[in-house]
Amino acid sequence: MDFQSNNIKRLVVFCIMLVTVVLYLPVYEFKYINFDDYDYVIHNPYVRNGISLEGLVWALTSSDHANWYPLTWLSHMLDVQLFGLEPGGHHVTNVIFHLMNTLLLLYFLLKATGHFYPAALVAILFAIHPAHVESVAWIAERKDVLSAFFFFLSLLAYWWYVQKKCMSRYLLVFVSVTMAFMSKPMAITLPFVLMLLDFWPLGRVALTKSSIKNDLTVLVIEKLPFLMLVPLLGVMTFLAQQDSGAMTVGDLFSLAERTQNALVSYARYFGKAMYPVGLTVFYPHPGLWPLSKVILSGVLIFIITLLTVLLYKRKPYLFVGWFIFLGTLVPVIGIVQVGAQSIADRYTYIPYLGLFIMLSWGIRDVVNYSAFSRTLIFTIIFGWLIAFWVMASTYLSYWKYDARLFSHTLQVHDPGYEAVLKGKSIERSVPFGLAFMYSNLGMSLMEVGLYDEAEVHLLEATRIFPQHFKPYYNLGLVYLKTGKYQKAREYIVHARKLSPEHSAEFDKDLESLDRIISEN
Repeated sequence: MDFQSNNIKRLVVFCIMLVTVVLYLPVYEFKYINFDDYDYVIHNPYVRNGISLEGLVWALTSSDHANWYPLTWLSHMLDVQLFGLEPGGHHVTNVIFHLMNTLLLLYFLLKATGHFYPAALVAILFAIHPAHVESVAWIAERKDVLSAFFFFLSLLAYWWYVQKKCMSRYLLVFVSVTMAFMSKPMAITLPFVLMLLDFWPLGRVALTKSSIKNDLTVLVIEKLPFLMLVPLLGVMTFLAQQDSGAMTVGDLFSLAERTQNALVSYARYFGKAMYPVGLTVFYPHPGLWPLSKVILSGVLIFIITLLTVLLYKRKPYLFVGWFIFLGTLVPVIGIVQVGAQSIADRYTYIPYLGLFIMLSWGIRDVVNYSAFSRTLIFTIIFGWLIAFWVMASTYLSYWKYDARLFSHTLQVHDPGYEAVLKGKSIERSVPFGLAFMYSNLGMSLMEVGLYDEAEVHLLEATRIFPQHFKPYYNLGLVYLKTGKYQKAREYIVHARKLSPEHSAEFDKDLESLDRIISEN
């Protein structure tokens, strides 16, 4: 069989598209997740109205959900315009973007390197990796797939510009980069990725000391317009997060805890790229990690970094891939902590590209220059990809209903969860962030009328993190629905004390509740 024939390559591309579509086909029947989805779409009056001038102005000026991403809001509005509020169409849009991202990535790597099969392996790893399920199956993560679309479009436009430098091609790069920024602030690292591509595969930096200095100066100047956008977006994101209070929970962690977690997180992300088990929608921040894990993580990162630098001349793809992985994770690695999570699968959507490049071109070198049996290597890769597909499909099934998703998260991270379900809350040390999962699950159970189960989970949330107002407020709603009006009032009053900034909303609830109590 001639593996270099165009027909075989077309068949490979078709197979990549097919396995991606088959993997994510079930999402059409998935529901909204009670974890940002409702806030982004159902409860957002601007999004609910579809495309409008008022919505456009709001999208361009809004800092809702602690970020500025107007294109993401506009894409949600367009979905409502096309599909209404039924979640199926919104889910399908995410899948379409994920499929386009896979093909754009494949096309860019093929054009930039001239190597089809390593590029195809990167593309299929990107398409079916279990950690990417979160970005595709979660409507609220439209910002991930949309930003990646413009991210990969920027890479392709940049390659096109390098082939023939002219202002029109340069402007296309600038527009693509800007649109990636306007989809998700995490794209702030894109100009630095373009610099890495100058080393490999574009080869715009010669490997002599004088040439590196001269070439780098020219290339940095070339990217100044992109780099000027970075601090602007950074300031806007910081202000948005401050305005929304997103950093309030993160402020509970000391600088030492955040620094340790950042180091361990790099190692955890690396491990989950190769062995993606125990994936969940939320990974609670543990505070201080055991010193042994911090040291081992630091040693691992240092050794890999040193090896990629030492092997740069012989294997430049290792250097570039590794620093794409390290660099694109910087905005979300947790030094500036937003929320109570330790890591998040959605943060790997772009960064894993670097590891996939290292792996794919490394396999190419092994196949070309080693005595290992090619048949054995291809069999191992094929088996590995099948395992990834099955793992992704299994994890995807948890996203069909939010109660199943949150319950799975608690089963993975809370050793006492089974006891809680039996009404026997045991003394144990768990990260306070799990209170958010208990609270979210309680709300999901309440919405389907399972009030007793909702009460159990919400009470556990108050035990784990008694300073957080939401579980108390949600308990108040549960007691209101079950006719326990005095108890409902007690919990809402307590929630008001914990969160005076929401006092106006709580006062309305209390007024309504007082009327109900007086009538009864």
